[in-house]
Amino acid sequence: MSGTYASVIRALQDRVYRRGIHYQLDAVASAVSMLGLKDRPLPKALHVAGTNGKGSTLSFMAHGLFAAGYQVGTFTSPHLFRYNERVQVNMTAISDSAMCRYLQPVLDLDLPLTEFEVLCLMSWSYFADQELDYVIYETGLGGRLDATQVITPILSVITRIDMDHMELLGETIAQIAAEKAGIIREGVPVITLADQHPEALQVIDAHAQDRSSLLTLVEPPFVLPDTYQMKASFQAENLALARAAVAPLLAPEEMRLAEQGFAKAVCPGRFQVIDPALVIVDAAHNPHAIRALVQALRQGYPEQSFQVIAGILARKNANEMLTTLSEFASELYLCDFDPPNSMSASSVPSLVSPVDLSHCQSLSRQRPTVVTGSIFFLDAFLRLEEGFG
Repeated sequence: MSGTYASVIRALQDRVYRRGIHYQLDAVASAVSMLGLKDRPLPKALHVAGTNGKGSTLSFMAHGLFAAGYQVGTFTSPHLFRYNERVQVNMTAISDSAMCRYLQPVLDLDLPLTEFEVLCLMSWSYFADQELDYVIYETGLGGRLDATQVITPILSVITRIDMDHMELLGETIAQIAAEKAGIIREGVPVITLADQHPEALQVIDAHAQDRSSLLTLVEPPFVLPDTYQMKASFQAENLALARAAVAPLLAPEEMRLAEQGFAKAVCPGRFQVIDPALVIVDAAHNPHAIRALVQALRQGYPEQSFQVIAGILARKNANEMLTTLSEFASELYLCDFDPPNSMSASSVPSLVSPVDLSHCQSLSRQRPTVVTGSIFFLDAFLRLEEGFG
């Protein structure tokens, strides 16, 4: 018997505080066996890893396949407002009642599973009971030892690789790329960017050769059509990866329908305009993502000046991120939205001005504003906005 939605979510959140990040697969492998998941096969699976662009690439892929007439399940992380967002069928989140029903058996296991691992296992059970043609899984962290490795994909996609989560993935691009390339399976094709960081590309190529996997390199289009919902300049490479991923799966007429689906793809919290007076939110949470955001703003709004309100987790490389933002913003504010987990303006007084979370909304109404940083900060900010959260 499953509990109420609130009680099940509390039990799930408990996993964060008890276990944190568990970068190995022993408990997950045991859970797969105990839950009998191997006897409940998933539909054809696509696997997406990388540092930046995973969620947007997955959204393009899902919208394309759905527009072509296929039923698609997606597993993503983190969520913006509710856990249900992480598990969707045809862009519709799992219901509260189904969330309870499928989470409870995993929570009942006497295993030291993390929140992410519980959700990943739950998604398998849920998707196996739906009539789906494809499922697309986004890694949570790395790839080699990520819980999503329990799936067996027909295709792997590796998005842009850059510096992030160095405490777990390594201190160099090559080391991080080796973790991401861990999703490459024996004989399973893999797609990545032709202009990937040279050290990352070398590692991905070596992994593909070792596993006899066909490696396809894709070039992004120069610009995205104005008709696209996601048309920030940095989305071009994510679209290119999505196109290359779904094209081999579709007939020519289906691919034409998929192109219509790409145009409708959205990824909440990624270069999202939430106010006609120009308030843009973007979950740029590492130095590369911040640079891409600034470039997209300069290209999309060449004559516009913006103030920036940032909220950054304390463990991030905040100095580099804030330096980049300070060179762009007319005014730069830092919100300590979740002390002590978030960074305080007092640690970088020369770069930023402090702002309380309660004042962020009124501040954003004064002039064109970019709200960026941790997705958890975007969640907190958007909950101040009427109609969000």
